[in-house]
Amino acid sequence: MGVYVSLDKGSRWHALPYGLPSTFVHDLVIHPRDDIMVAATHGRGMFAFDVRQLQQLTTEIVATASHMFEPESGVLALGNGRGRSNTSAAQSAYVHYWLNEQAEVSLEIEDNRGQMVNILEASGDPGLHAVEWTLERLGSDQGGRGAGFSGRSDLVQPGEYTVILSVNDAEHRMPLRVSRRQP
Repeated sequence: MGVYVSLDKGSRWHALPYGLPSTFVHDLVIHPRDDIMVAATHGRGMFAFDVRQLQQLTTEIVATASHMFEPESGVLALGNGRGRSNTSAAQSAYVHYWLNEQAEVSLEIEDNRGQMVNILEASGDPGLHAVEWTLERLGSDQGGRGAGFSGRSDLVQPGEYTVILSVNDAEHRMPLRVSRRQP
């Protein structure tokens, strides 16, 4: 049940991540333009997920202890002029990584001054992982200043950031861009 992928002609199989439940999958389609795989399940549910990292996953990457793919950029919604944006209208950034075996993992975002902006929850389980960064600053979901019922939070500013994936004693660093949606 679910969807599995093999990169070595069936010697080892890996369950696809992205929250796909363990259920019967009746059909798989990959959208040719967007590289989105859509899985149709027995319960008439549909799950869609980006397969670009899966397409980049090679036997060389699988053989390494860890690998971070190029992060997907984030896009901020137009703000209200006071440095605040509606988080529901922002397009999250995504960090994808591969682990060959169980590991101690941490995932941090730094701004261009080297200041930590956020710490993201990251799994140390073996396999392919996707982590969403909603473009919020660390601690911005703790209420106050409009974060409660209004759905607003302290989002980062447009600019260049660095994703730092620490796996056991190894560190991977990659740039990540956050831009503002054009009117």
